[in-house]
Amino acid sequence: MTSPTVPIGSTAEVFPEQPAQVVIEWAEKAGQTVIRGIIDEIRDWLGHPEEVRRIAQLWSDASTPIGQANEGIVTARTDLTAYWEGPAYDAFNSYMDHVNQTITDTQTLLGEEANAIIALRSQITETYNAAIMFIGECAAAIYDATASVLWNIEQLWAAVPAAVTQALSAFMTKVTDLATKATTIVTEYGQGILAITQRASDLRPPNDAPRAISEPDNWTVNEANR
Repeated sequence: MTSPTVPIGSTAEVFPEQPAQVVIEWAEKAGQTVIRGIIDEIRDWLGHPEEVRRIAQLWSDASTPIGQANEGIVTARTDLTAYWEGPAYDAFNSYMDHVNQTITDTQTLLGEEANAIIALRSQITETYNAAIMFIGECAAAIYDATASVLWNIEQLWAAVPAAVTQALSAFMTKVTDLATKATTIVTEYGQGILAITQRASDLRPPNDAPRAISEPDNWTVNEANR
């Protein structure tokens, strides 16, 4: 008995209801009632992929006009370099170095935020897929155990065969490991976002343009254009 998986980035919520019910029923027979709660938690692990992608796209889209603005500035500076020189040009060029760097750093941070969100979504989906696969494997093991000739003998002595108990224990171990992995993923994501936020707070917005730029006499046509 296998469980369907969710493609990375898919919006479909795929959950193995029938295998899950098999696992829950036998878990309760075995007195392992905690497994019902664990399976209910797994249902929520996938979350809402479409909403996560929408948010990531917003961060990505925000970086596009910033990049276009930077390209426009680079073009304008190239045009100025081809025609002007002098103190005003030097002051302007130095000032625009800072402006370009600030824009570039901002665009980079926005892109990193979008990539971090997408990476988190992919990792959580992989974790969810592993969990529902474990549900399917456990249900298959239970089916094999209860369909065997040995089960017909064991049911005379115990309500739950040993093979079923072993399958449930293995499921618990695997899912516990997954839950630990999921916690680590979310923690690392939070640390990464905190680092991005710190770098954003360290950005220095440009000061007012130097006064020298506004003085016409400080602008001189370069020798090539005289």
